[in-house]
Amino acid sequence: MHQLSQIRTSKHFAVAVVTLGIFTDITIYSIIIPIVPFILEQLQEPESWVGILLAIYGLGVIIGSIAFGVLVTKNLMSKKYVMLASLLIVWLSILFFAISKSIWMLAAARLCQGLASTGVWIMGFALVADYYDNDQANLGVVMSIIMSGLSLGMLAGPPIGGALYGVNEHAPFIFCAVLVFVDLVGRILIADPSTLPSSIGIGTEETLEQLETGNGSHGLAMVDASHSQSSNPSTLAPANESKAALEHVESGKTSEFMTLEATATTNSQPSQHLPNTDMKPEPISITALFRMKALWVAAVFCAVMAICFTQLEPTLPLYLNKLYGYNSSQIGVVWLALVIPNVAGGLLGGYSFDKLGMRRTCMIGMPASAVALFILAIPGPSTIVWTCAVLVFAGFILGFGSAPMMPAIAASVPKEYYTLGYALMNFMFSFGIAIGPLVGSFVFQYLGWMWQMLVFGIFLTLMTPMILLME
Repeated sequence: MHQLSQIRTSKHFAVAVVTLGIFTDITIYSIIIPIVPFILEQLQEPESWVGILLAIYGLGVIIGSIAFGVLVTKNLMSKKYVMLASLLIVWLSILFFAISKSIWMLAAARLCQGLASTGVWIMGFALVADYYDNDQANLGVVMSIIMSGLSLGMLAGPPIGGALYGVNEHAPFIFCAVLVFVDLVGRILIADPSTLPSSIGIGTEETLEQLETGNGSHGLAMVDASHSQSSNPSTLAPANESKAALEHVESGKTSEFMTLEATATTNSQPSQHLPNTDMKPEPISITALFRMKALWVAAVFCAVMAICFTQLEPTLPLYLNKLYGYNSSQIGVVWLALVIPNVAGGLLGGYSFDKLGMRRTCMIGMPASAVALFILAIPGPSTIVWTCAVLVFAGFILGFGSAPMMPAIAASVPKEYYTLGYALMNFMFSFGIAIGPLVGSFVFQYLGWMWQMLVFGIFLTLMTPMILLME
């Protein structure tokens, strides 16, 4: 029991659970990518529905972001319980997929998928940010590891979907139901950081029950600290930390600057100006988000990169089928050339974020991502070797360019605003995955693959100067 409590309160376990959640969500999302064109053919629906279905998923994410964000912000549900509830909606979407005999059932399934995804994309990232609140120097790598769940889900989903659909049309959805059950076990075991003392570390000596009831040594330490505050001025300074942090964020200052300034203030504050120990924390204000420039820059870039990556999802299978006559299984294998390098690029981008910061990493990643899209537009030789080579390059660069966005959210807001910050991120990301497939599929249908890549490459080039707005 003692060892289980240590695991449940470990931040490494939190990363593992959220990574699994992201992997599960994206696997279920992407498993249908190579088979949707064939389902639409059976239903005698036009190819444009490929992009529309993906856009409906994005609509579900938007609705879920607002609904779940409000529930947690108003303390109506904890992050953990939202993550659990979202899995019930996932099972509902799987059922709709399995029994769908019309385009509207497919649309309902995608909508439920989008709603459910917010349970891990908002609450999961916010939960990990809570665990790593005192270790933000490694947040870039940690978030990149979690985002590898996205890339691995995109890696696993299409080939598994294509192979299982070839065996039985219901087989992919049975696989998804089993995967959701495994994910459910991890989400049940994870400890909600809101129930734990702020001083908790990895592998504490208390059991989870002691921590939650305040009977462990951390609870006693907190009681002792409250009695000693009047005689120890240095313990009183953090009382206004939340308000000060919010003021720093609204003025565009980085988290590193905030840390240095908070330290200086704590060390220099005279005893006669000690804050009232009964002072209540500043209430969370949604309107405060509109004054956080760094947060909005990161959120906009998140949408931009989502648009540029997801525009490939509905059209790459069509392009490969048109160019080489590939079936769903072959398309799923070629998809690996895009996704495997995306994982490596994301990890390098996260490391770059920790070492160079968001602005410098984006100054490298954004222009390079535009170049990658222009290279995809080059006709080149009609061989699978050439196609895979350019997909490898594009996947790596797009992964590097997208990596800074997730840790930048946590670095841009005070701890109390993690949930709202990631809700905004998820809203913008969902906007991107709604617009990208929709526009991409229509441009491909009327102008072709080359112009599709050129259009999105130009779009990314035009958005790149926004890097200059970063602090």
